[in-house]
Amino acid sequence: MDGAIELDFAGGRFLFCLPVHAWIAVEKGPSNPARRTREYPVSVFTIYDELSAGIGVDPTTGEVSVLPGATVFWGDIQNILEQALVAGNAGEKDGDRFEVGVQLAARLVGEAMQPGKIASCVGTAWAVLHAAIKGIDLKKKPDDLTEENHSPSGVDR
Repeated sequence: MDGAIELDFAGGRFLFCLPVHAWIAVEKGPSNPARRTREYPVSVFTIYDELSAGIGVDPTTGEVSVLPGATVFWGDIQNILEQALVAGNAGEKDGDRFEVGVQLAARLVGEAMQPGKIASCVGTAWAVLHAAIKGIDLKKKPDDLTEENHSPSGVDR
């Protein structure tokens, strides 16, 4: 699964993934009207750029912080995490492995987005988007035209 990422979250380890259907759901915005604090649809790339500009990481501790003046829409963070948890559909907590459905994802995100923990949720949402956007490894094709098999006249041997 390209773009899938396994992260520590809500006291366990979970697989996060944004396949096309989840990506589109993120762009359409949260389904809960109370979480819709901006005009939708919004491109995942726009959300990613906003988060990239709005978070800081302490190089010694790895702790994520939200920078002053950052553009962070909490409904987007919740929606990204819920969509990616459901699409990843796998978690492990206290040695137990389980599937992650809609209700469990909403509960986990609700528990994780408590005061004092929100910055780490922003960092997790950023990591999910980063993996979804940059996760596909585009390898350069090997150059078959080397000096050994390419003549100076431009005609291949």
